[in-house]
Amino acid sequence: MRNWKHVWICAATLACALTAQDGAPSTESAAQPAIKRPMLSEASRTALAAARADAMKVRGLEGDAQAAALDAAAKSYDRAATEIVAEPKAAAQAAFSAAELWRRHGSVEKAERCYMTAAQLDAERYAQRGKLGAADMQRRAEKHEMALATYRDAAAVDPTTARAQTARVWVGRVLQSMGRDVDAVVALRAAVATATTPSQTIEAINFLAGALVAGGDLEAAARALAQADAAVSTAIVEQPEESERLHKALESMTARRALQRAQDKSTDAAVDAQQLEEQRG
Repeated sequence: MRNWKHVWICAATLACALTAQDGAPSTESAAQPAIKRPMLSEASRTALAAARADAMKVRGLEGDAQAAALDAAAKSYDRAATEIVAEPKAAAQAAFSAAELWRRHGSVEKAERCYMTAAQLDAERYAQRGKLGAADMQRRAEKHEMALATYRDAAAVDPTTARAQTARVWVGRVLQSMGRDVDAVVALRAAVATATTPSQTIEAINFLAGALVAGGDLEAAARALAQADAAVSTAIVEQPEESERLHKALESMTARRALQRAQDKSTDAAVDAQQLEEQRG
């Protein structure tokens, strides 16, 4: 069984090593310091404050009123990004805020563009989350090959973060949606191997087991789910206060229900075949 305390220590050590190589620390690695907010000029602060005021108007709205307010706020941040483009870190902040608003608005192509702009303008702060957001938008637009490449780029920015793990899981899920079941299983097995917390392991195994069930390999799916059970049992020894939360996470795994349905269907088919054979005899 895995010793989760040992895994977390190793992950933190790896994070430090990668930071030294890349010069791009992440706020999600416990071993790395938070990235400091950049010092902004008065002009940038004014532009961002005006856009922020428009974004505040979205609060409490619903339906068409909310959609209109989101559109206006996103455009306000877009304008701010253009006005202060000579100050890349400020423009990146505006672009990322615009992307989040366009995402809520449902304008996936505009959100994708703004996420990538933020990633390019300020790689230190936005490379990974900007690319991850862009990949999500590409996936929603069913630009699957592009989404795969962007998810992989996002994971590569800093492989030790929670966002990187999310990106790796999505690589497997996108491959499965494309009908590339064998590749999906390979990618999801890799995501299981890189999980550094029980929650990440549960998530990755849930999608792996689901892919295995879809591919008809019920025995392998059952083994994967047993691996999740074992990982949680080990984690609870280290963190007993997490017992209830982790058990609920195990119980809510959709792959368990998918496997049960597939097993029931297989059993019913076997019984039907046996009855037919007896009738013929």
